[in-house]
Amino acid sequence: MTEPDDLLILGDGPGACETAKAAARCGLRTRQVVPPPASTAHPGTEGWPWPFAAGAEVASEPAFEPTASLETIEGAAWLTGDGGVMVRTAAGPLHLRPRRLVLTPRARPIKPAWWGANQMPPIAPLEFTGPDPTCVLVLGGGQTGVEAAAGWADGHRRVVLVEPQGRLLPDWDDDLAASVQAALAVRGVTVLTGWRATALSGEVGPTTVRLRHGGGVEDRLEPADLVVPALGWRPDLAGLALERTRALSDRFGFLQVDSRLETAEPRLHALGVAIAVPLTRAAVTRQAGLVVACAAGHGTAPLRYGLMPRVIRGPHAVLTAGLTVADARARGFRAACGRAGDELGWVRCVRDAETGALIGLQAAGPGAADLAEVALELLTDEGAAAGTVFPAALGEALRRSTEGMVCDG
Repeated sequence: MTEPDDLLILGDGPGACETAKAAARCGLRTRQVVPPPASTAHPGTEGWPWPFAAGAEVASEPAFEPTASLETIEGAAWLTGDGGVMVRTAAGPLHLRPRRLVLTPRARPIKPAWWGANQMPPIAPLEFTGPDPTCVLVLGGGQTGVEAAAGWADGHRRVVLVEPQGRLLPDWDDDLAASVQAALAVRGVTVLTGWRATALSGEVGPTTVRLRHGGGVEDRLEPADLVVPALGWRPDLAGLALERTRALSDRFGFLQVDSRLETAEPRLHALGVAIAVPLTRAAVTRQAGLVVACAAGHGTAPLRYGLMPRVIRGPHAVLTAGLTVADARARGFRAACGRAGDELGWVRCVRDAETGALIGLQAAGPGAADLAEVALELLTDEGAAAGTVFPAALGEALRRSTEGMVCDG
């Protein structure tokens, strides 16, 4: 009788390659099921979606060479509800019963409800193959939106970025969001906050988007050659028959997992874009290691979701991990912070003033995006990183947060 797989990787989205590498290092018997071309009604983005792909490529390791312990199967797969997976391959159906299963789905861009049947244009400028637009309207002032606006702003076209809330990056720290907006202004991007797109007229060529502000303000009609919805990403879980399992999802479609990335269905894990955790190389690599450790039967520290870093690489690199000073105050901490650098680039460390524990780190400027891994290591176990040589600004911020102890409140 054939031994069951130790781990089955279902999908080729963010985290699939990282999981395969970790499983190979542990010597696990592993298989990966990848969807055939154009297999879903909502084709997702294989691997890392833009703009997160840039961070994955910058931090990438040497190309992964599959080993004898990893077999790749191409086919449409779905869960059977009894711990098994059915795969429809070109050679016929295949029934797999792995010891553990991890979902690493592709990402699909969020489509506005009013968009209708119009085809979604690519978010990344380099992926656009149509006539060069002279006016681009980007919808969404979150991470994907600001990076899209920066990418389209080449100095020769008009770019307008629309965000329905009161400022860009509404769930980021105020000074980080302000530095990004200032950088967009330097690139000539017009930012409209407080406006919400409600309708689109025209499917091909020049179009007009109706923007609504509310509060009695008259609607605004914004013309554009190209409208780019950059509202973020969701996991492409269509066709997996998750309803046959006990796995639960939130209202956005992200799967709910515990500190070992296990869903409510025993031995079914999820990572990458499948869960509502910031999508960075550092975070996904740690997720993959945790799932593989579970499959290998090794003890491991649980994942602390609140420490996962978020990174924006353009137009002005910013990073945040853990708690900001405002977050710490809201949770009842007495925050002690240390900041080093200047207006071009800075690092801020946040500590619990009572225990001295590092609870947050923010950075802006050149090199900020490259601090994701070291920020995660520091917040997870600062003592273990004591011998690390840090960039000058980070080292100074750590020293000031410890010695200065400028307490907030």
